[in-house]
Amino acid sequence: ATVGLLIALVVGGLSAQASPVAAAGPPNKPPEIFVDAPGYVHVHGGELLVLVISASDPEGDQLAFNVNPLPEGSSFVPAGDVALNGRLQSADATLILQYSAGLWAPAPEQLAVADADLDGSVNAVDALLVLQTVAGLKLPFDRYYLVWPTALGQLVLSRPTFTVTDGESFDETSLRIEVSDPDPAVPSSVQATAISPTEIKLTWTDEATNEAGYFILGWETYSNGPILVERAISQPNLESFTHSGLSPGTYYSYRVHAFNYQGSGDIQRSGNAVTVTAMTLTEGVLE
Repeated sequence: ATVGLLIALVVGGLSAQASPVAAAGPPNKPPEIFVDAPGYVHVHGGELLVLVISASDPEGDQLAFNVNPLPEGSSFVPAGDVALNGRLQSADATLILQYSAGLWAPAPEQLAVADADLDGSVNAVDALLVLQTVAGLKLPFDRYYLVWPTALGQLVLSRPTFTVTDGESFDETSLRIEVSDPDPAVPSSVQATAISPTEIKLTWTDEATNEAGYFILGWETYSNGPILVERAISQPNLESFTHSGLSPGTYYSYRVHAFNYQGSGDIQRSGNAVTVTAMTLTEGVLE
């Protein structure tokens, strides 16, 4: 509230009138932002990532949302923005009505933001809420979406920061989002065969379609010593490996994993690798 304050000063026949002074009101209370995900999110390429970013303001102020950086290929949109262009328009309500009538087939990322009232269905009520918001008859939605239709082969490590402000104060939160290929398939028919007193040959059937190569792990079976071989071979479709420099008449065990890379560049191996064992020859060479 503004209190008009009039002060008349008469000094030596001169008078002065003070300007109105704004009374100090209570301090602005900042909004609070929420993300429906932990601090780290991992998705496989080809999956749709949908994050809900919502906020509340203690004083009911209108809120503005932002994200920086926006992951390439994703959209950051308000609830109901099925056109995914970052702003609500009457065209969004039209599309929602067409969908509810069976006249429009949205992409999964469009459908993910269409349920404006969060009742679990998309219908004419959602279209009405969008129209009321566009016409200024209700406050904008306090909910935004990050929708990201990731692609196979996409390796990304993104750290977006989401911000909400009421014009005076703000709140923010950050996430770490990693996109990587699905784990490669486990190789089958893994065999270990001694071919000389110092060599064992590993063979397997390549079952993966998205591997970057194969990871070989080998050790002396009855020894508590160190692992003898731990090698990542960046060669897709590989189906054999020969381990050399071994001791004659000794048992060795191996595991073979297919691998590809995460968005961070780290190797991710296929799981459930079979352990195989073979004993090197005491003399001679396998024909």
